[in-house]
Amino acid sequence: MVTPSTIQDAPTAASDRPVMVHHNLLFNIPGDKVKLACQDLPAQQAHIIWWFYQWCRKHDFSRSALGTVLKKIGGGFYSPDSIVQLLTGGRARRGENIEPLLDAIETLRKIEEERSGQAHSGFIETRLAKEIAKRCKKALLRQRIMFIFGDSQIGKSAALKQFQKDNNHGQTVYVETPTGGGVGSFVFALAKQFSIPTKMGCRASLRERVVESFDSRMLLIVDEAHRCLHPRNTAGLEVFSFLRELWNRRQCGIVLAFTNEGRDAFLHGPHAATLAQLWRRRITPLQLPNVPPDDDAALFASAYGLPQATDEPVTVRVTLTDERGKSQTKQHSDSPLRLQREVLKTEGLGVWIGILQDASDMAAEQERKITWAAVIKAYSQSLAESQVLD
Repeated sequence: MVTPSTIQDAPTAASDRPVMVHHNLLFNIPGDKVKLACQDLPAQQAHIIWWFYQWCRKHDFSRSALGTVLKKIGGGFYSPDSIVQLLTGGRARRGENIEPLLDAIETLRKIEEERSGQAHSGFIETRLAKEIAKRCKKALLRQRIMFIFGDSQIGKSAALKQFQKDNNHGQTVYVETPTGGGVGSFVFALAKQFSIPTKMGCRASLRERVVESFDSRMLLIVDEAHRCLHPRNTAGLEVFSFLRELWNRRQCGIVLAFTNEGRDAFLHGPHAATLAQLWRRRITPLQLPNVPPDDDAALFASAYGLPQATDEPVTVRVTLTDERGKSQTKQHSDSPLRLQREVLKTEGLGVWIGILQDASDMAAEQERKITWAAVIKAYSQSLAESQVLD
């Protein structure tokens, strides 16, 4: 099996000096070259080739391994050279018939999508996740900019990553804004998505190739966009200028995800006037609630084998051992619904899922079925170990 090679981390600061980081990939055909090869093809043919390109890139196939992926109707496989020529446009430029190769790709695609449908990713499709996916589709179809706002630990990133996974036919590009928010590291992160070599003479050349890799049938998801906003540092504003340029030139859909603090800084901070140009290109933004609704929380509970949380109190006993080795047992009562709401409100979804997992592990160790008593005990034990429980 071919495994992806490691990629060196991107620089974190914006700079016009040459970028000297290498992509140590076996499959290293740049995405902008494939886009150029597809630009004069019918939309359906271009879509098939772009899906195949992304599939090859995901699996990081070596040149020889390419000769084992597309089957001919009469038996055998298409050669690596035939595939490379298809991806880079050589066959189309020579007027050769590419339909048999496209048919082979479609056969492969059906198999891969069936396998993907059978695989369980562990992702739980909540009401909020469905709404995020709906807004992503709207941004794609309308070729506009969508803003999504919501507190940390509400499930934004998980939903956005799942949308990219579900629509990963070269159509959706997901990138997390690098720490520091500089345009240099941001463009570098996008270049990695298209396998564009980053050992280039200047940042402007890399930036141009990244822009040319997008088209109007694509969606760019930018997560953690608030990292570009710094009250006393304007370097991050270049990222938003780049995004405005990308939308103006390529008319692709763009989704920008911010925390609520990032929302306030974007709309009312010291750079609001500058950012207004991007804001005016939006469709109706999505504001997520601060706490997941009870029906979404019930889906997470169900995933761990629990019934829906109720207001009925549950009492558990928690045994503590102090630094002197002395044990003490305390009693703690709580209702599952109150605890669920409280943890989700004050600590977030990630912490709550961690508590559910601890309870699941506790039940498995005792060879018992998980119950809400186990959840309350896991939470109480955590508090006790932190010396919070009186």
